[in-house]
Amino acid sequence: MSNLLIFIIVGIAIMLIGNLLRWFFGGRSDWQHFPYDLVYVIDGDTVTIGHGRDKTRVRLAGFDCPELSQPGGRKAKQHLVKMLRHDGIWLRTTDVDAYGRLVAYGAIKGEGIARKMIRDGYAHADDQSRLWRFLVTLGPRLKGKGIWQGTFLGLGVVHPTDFRRRQNQLRRARGGGF
Repeated sequence: MSNLLIFIIVGIAIMLIGNLLRWFFGGRSDWQHFPYDLVYVIDGDTVTIGHGRDKTRVRLAGFDCPELSQPGGRKAKQHLVKMLRHDGIWLRTTDVDAYGRLVAYGAIKGEGIARKMIRDGYAHADDQSRLWRFLVTLGPRLKGKGIWQGTFLGLGVVHPTDFRRRQNQLRRARGGGF
């Protein structure tokens, strides 16, 4: 093959791979920045963006924090507040959930919020099998960081999904509905 033909094939391959990666990960234009004064942290994985009547509730994707009424829930919220304090948040919206909240991936200083919250020990990994969630959180569990503090590998820490399910069952048993 001639060098020119190889050059053309490699060039086309690079363009195709670049477009595929841009489609898969989303371009920079998909992300929006919100300064700290426009962000209100509701809990460890939910924020409100905006002021007054122009507010939007956003569920941060990729992780699940303890509820505020769960052990570690307030610590997770405080950790997210501290993370957002100086630079605000970058968001890329992916969906709307059953509660009408936008679902979005978040980033701070180029690092994914989900990754940082999990690594710092304040969140569970989301959307995977139980084994995967355990493996992803193994580092913080071994180090006793965040919500794993004072436990042996996180034994006894209730996953937020299980906690919400139990709370809903208790409400139904009392006749309270949702």
